[in-house]
Amino acid sequence: MANKFDEKAKHYDSPEQLALAEHFTKVIRSLLDGYQIDTIVDYGGGTGNLALGLADLAEKIILTDISQAMLDQAKQKIEAAGHTHITTQLVDETNKSIKDAYDLLLISLVLHHVPDYKDLLEELFVTLNDNGQFIMIDFYQDLEANYSGFDLDLLAKELESLGLKTVTKELIIEGDALFMRPQGKAFILQAIKTTQL
Repeated sequence: MANKFDEKAKHYDSPEQLALAEHFTKVIRSLLDGYQIDTIVDYGGGTGNLALGLADLAEKIILTDISQAMLDQAKQKIEAAGHTHITTQLVDETNKSIKDAYDLLLISLVLHHVPDYKDLLEELFVTLNDNGQFIMIDFYQDLEANYSGFDLDLLAKELESLGLKTVTKELIIEGDALFMRPQGKAFILQAIKTTQL
């Protein structure tokens, strides 16, 4: 899969993609209003658009991706913006965990690519601090169109089994040909890691 995204990296930041990232960033910032966030992990963060849009909210941001080409594009943008507190980390099937403790795990339009996403989340949640947040943006399940995606009620139950309480789940955008999906719909979900469910 990394090769697929390596090929896309040079042309990933289209005007449409940048506008979508800006929209996502605004919604994420509204959900985080009033929270203290020291460290953010942007997992599968691509060329860094969301990390850059949230740069002023945290003392440290770790941007990960499976594509070195995506991270190379991100590094150029991070350096140009002068953000020394944003670092990049290449991940793969054998190295997908985050060793540092963090307060926010952000995963945008990634998990529909991951068949064993629950196993991945369980691993990532190990170093998510108590009362830390998980914010996910992805597609609604569309069985008729045979598109991969998520049933939000089922997803909330799966997160609860991993120790996270869902506090927000709502439609974030819909439209024709959203990421090559006719009548595509994407949601945002916010959950908090808690010892009391």
